[in-house]
Amino acid sequence: MTWSKMRDDLIAQTKAFVQSVNGGKQQLTPQPASVGAAPIEEPFAELVSDFVANTAPSETSVAAEPIERAEQTDDLPSPPALSPRPPALSEVRREIQTRVAAFQAHQHRFHREREAYFNSVLTKVRSDIEKGPDAPTLS
Repeated sequence: MTWSKMRDDLIAQTKAFVQSVNGGKQQLTPQPASVGAAPIEEPFAELVSDFVANTAPSETSVAAEPIERAEQTDDLPSPPALSPRPPALSEVRREIQTRVAAFQAHQHRFHREREAYFNSVLTKVRSDIEKGPDAPTLS
């Protein structure tokens, strides 16, 4: 049996199972929605106008009252605006270069330690082979 025949049989079995579960009702297939141009201007205009129309006058006066009081106090100095200054490109580049250099130094150190360990183990194995019990005697 070919794979396409097996696939068709599986599809037929699946359709029969779906119809048995649905009680023989025809299943509605969703149709793709038509793509239309959405208005871009003022997408929330209706929501804002509904909110303003449904808001009681007492709510707006209570909400506006603390703002008016804050504007009337002239005796307190206003804090300076602290906007975070984006780092200059050269500062970012310098930081990246130092991090890359530190990473490379770390990798080189690991490589040197691996080499030293390998050499020490190799030396130990060679000496054990030469001095071992089955080592050939030179006479």
